[in-house]
Amino acid sequence: MRENEGVAARILLSFDADSEKIRNEVIRMLSGPHGQRPTPPQPSGGAGPHARPTGAASLWARIGPVIRERLGREPDAGDLLVMLARIKDGLIARTLAELGVDDRALDNALERARAQGPSPFEEQIELLRTQRAAAESRGDAEAVAALRAEELRTLRERDERLLAHTRARLGIGEEPGESPCTGDSE
Repeated sequence: MRENEGVAARILLSFDADSEKIRNEVIRMLSGPHGQRPTPPQPSGGAGPHARPTGAASLWARIGPVIRERLGREPDAGDLLVMLARIKDGLIARTLAELGVDDRALDNALERARAQGPSPFEEQIELLRTQRAAAESRGDAEAVAALRAEELRTLRERDERLLAHTRARLGIGEEPGESPCTGDSE
């Protein structure tokens, strides 16, 4: 739901699964049978900079190249939603089931949302990337740097808007000293 303009968010909203309903269901499921939060799973790949990703990160790392190769496009948030929804005993699958969203309906809604095309932010970012690639091919280092800076500014603006919107919908205030985009202290 953080990606309010993304494909996954549009699908969930089309099923009337807004962030408040999802938040409440996740909290209910995390509370466990006796109101106690379960212990989060520990990574199995070890710690440190060379540890292999585990869980959803590992699945995402493996599915990305397959999507690129077989579907000829970059993986998106909708792919991540579908992947997580396929983990039958996982939190996302249980939450979607509780909301009455089944696999087939999710797949169909995802295809309809993709057919609607990218959001305005996605279009702007893609245009900047195309312009930057053209500048790179011309060898115009100054234009490349300026376009990259504009791309990063646009990405930050998108992320800050999405984060602010998500926090407001979930009733989560910003922590003092926390950067709205990264969570790092300023």
